[in-house]
Amino acid sequence: MNGIIGITDVLKKYHLTSEIKEIVGLLHRSTEVLLSIINDILDFSRIESGKMILDEVPFNLREEITYCTDLAKTNITSNELNLIYTVDDNVPESIIGDPFRLRQVLTNLINHSIRNTEKGEIRLKCALKNNKNGIITLGFELLDTGRSFDKASLKKIFGDFVNIESKKVRSNDDSEFGTILSKQLVELMGGELSAVSPSGISGDLGTKVSFTLLTYSNDRQIKELSVEKIKTFDRIKTLVITGNQNRDEEILGALHRLGLTVTITTFQRSTINQIRTNMNYPEEKYNLVIVFDDDEFSGFDAARVIWENRLSANFIMLMISSNDKKGNYLNCITLGIDHYLIKPFDISELLNIIKNSFPFIEDKASSIEIGSVRTDIKILIIEDNKMNQNVIGTMLKSMGYSYKFSDDGYAGYLLAKAQKFDLIFMDLIMPEMDGFESAQRILKIDKSVLIVAFTADNMPETRRKAELSGIKDFISKPVRIDELKRLFARYFKKQMF
Repeated sequence: MNGIIGITDVLKKYHLTSEIKEIVGLLHRSTEVLLSIINDILDFSRIESGKMILDEVPFNLREEITYCTDLAKTNITSNELNLIYTVDDNVPESIIGDPFRLRQVLTNLINHSIRNTEKGEIRLKCALKNNKNGIITLGFELLDTGRSFDKASLKKIFGDFVNIESKKVRSNDDSEFGTILSKQLVELMGGELSAVSPSGISGDLGTKVSFTLLTYSNDRQIKELSVEKIKTFDRIKTLVITGNQNRDEEILGALHRLGLTVTITTFQRSTINQIRTNMNYPEEKYNLVIVFDDDEFSGFDAARVIWENRLSANFIMLMISSNDKKGNYLNCITLGIDHYLIKPFDISELLNIIKNSFPFIEDKASSIEIGSVRTDIKILIIEDNKMNQNVIGTMLKSMGYSYKFSDDGYAGYLLAKAQKFDLIFMDLIMPEMDGFESAQRILKIDKSVLIVAFTADNMPETRRKAELSGIKDFISKPVRIDELKRLFARYFKKQMF
């Protein structure tokens, strides 16, 4: 899959005849369909094993629905079929949940309607069912004027298997697969899904699918501070709260490079009095509080004490965590924390948060403002699969980069020991020495090199193990050129002085 998608991605950049371009496009689309089915199978296994983990991130609901409907419209080949959607005005613009899984549910259900509807219309409706104590219940309805089904068929399509042979579902093989997964995802997200036929739009035609989802409010605490006079970074008076065991010198160094005026304190009972006393001095008053959160120190305990003492509204709060886990983002909302950064992160993410929080800062060229991407990057690919070597190598070559290969983790370590590299793409599963151990050994001799995992295993436990090994980022197989471009833009932009 990595080879097919990667090479077709590269081929699309060349000037091809219309016939060849159509063949390449068909191959690419067919592979994407197959990849989607494989991902659905993996999702089934994750749900069954209890390893499916939902994201808790803010997203724009209307943008997600628009994306799904626009994508689905590309599958409509008939001029006699219209797809429309409506979102009630009282539905919040921004909510907290898992946008990828919502997209998966909507895409599978809409495509099922398209496959079974030749003409007429498909209607998607989204309404607010409940909004209480920050918990938002959304209601969705998908109606079409296509084929109608009996109750036994609907149970089969949406996952309640029954032993009835008198009626059979006349649908594509992958149609049932996506709808069953959608129902399981809906239930995983705290909702319910049901289907009836006919839909009620036109006589005895069509199907109506209804489902609910539990999401969370993204309403933020209103801050009682004035930022109009803060026009330079040194005017941002910053308090950094850490635990007893360690101080993250890397992040502290980044804050100093940005030019912030930084005070560092270890959290203890007297910290609240320190903050209260500071508020009596307007010129020195903290307007940014950064709290570190890690395995040994719960930054959320510190944030909770600040919240309970009604101090959170007096400054922008940023939580930086190396101990990301389910519920952290929601805790940020309830404790008056404005921003949540997960390590590892790029310094540009920190810069964007600060600029968004203090919008009157004069946007002069600072020490970390960046322009175009560097081209003098020394790259090593440590990968035992020849096909994957050729794929990523071809992509890098098309982007104008040269590189070196190594077939296993130990050989890659020896090469990195003998020669300086800026970037290493590291496969994780290899014979003799895996990518985790190879990364650890390489970083012992060169802490400055960026090691990026190049793997099909994107599970949270793998990411955690990779982070502990010093691996900073992930590129998932099958790799896309756009992902590589974003990676280079993130880490290898030219410095502007």
